[in-house]
Amino acid sequence: MGNNSKGKSKTYAIKKEELDQIIEQAAVAGIDAFRNEEKKARNKIVNRNLHNVRKLLESYRTLKNDLLHSDYETEEAQQELRFKCVEDLMSPGDVSMDELMAKEISRLQENAWRKRQIERAIELLKEDCSKPGEPEAMRKYRVIMGLYIQDEKLDYADLAERENVVERTIYRDASDACKMLAPYLFSVDAIIN
Repeated sequence: MGNNSKGKSKTYAIKKEELDQIIEQAAVAGIDAFRNEEKKARNKIVNRNLHNVRKLLESYRTLKNDLLHSDYETEEAQQELRFKCVEDLMSPGDVSMDELMAKEISRLQENAWRKRQIERAIELLKEDCSKPGEPEAMRKYRVIMGLYIQDEKLDYADLAERENVVERTIYRDASDACKMLAPYLFSVDAIIN
């Protein structure tokens, strides 16, 4: 008496209510998985935008210093550019002095534009933070100014002491302020809810 069940498929009876419940559970699981992936993608974009805002803000003092010491419209600056061009000509490459000067002037113009862009975004942040009834909002502005803009660079501990809050609050304020600055620096691409 051998079991001759090879090749035969078993069939199971399932009630319609059970089948509906299984389908509903699968649908809910699929929707949850989709929402989780969507949230991860949104967070990735937000984190990239915050990183880009911080990098741009970190460059502000360098841009300002570069432009302060190279007013490319003065005769002295033109002579300095010529000297730099001669130095560059001594290195290998087939680039003319006029091309090198044009590149340097273009670089300085781009830096001036970028500096103005940051300054305008900071002005807009100040406007956003100075709304009545939100005194803690101005702290976000002061945090960004201390970390990235004003001549005297402050660190998180210095700012926490000055603002009479814990360091974690300064980190949160900096992050919130960067989120507020993102649309001003990177336009619509940076607006994520």
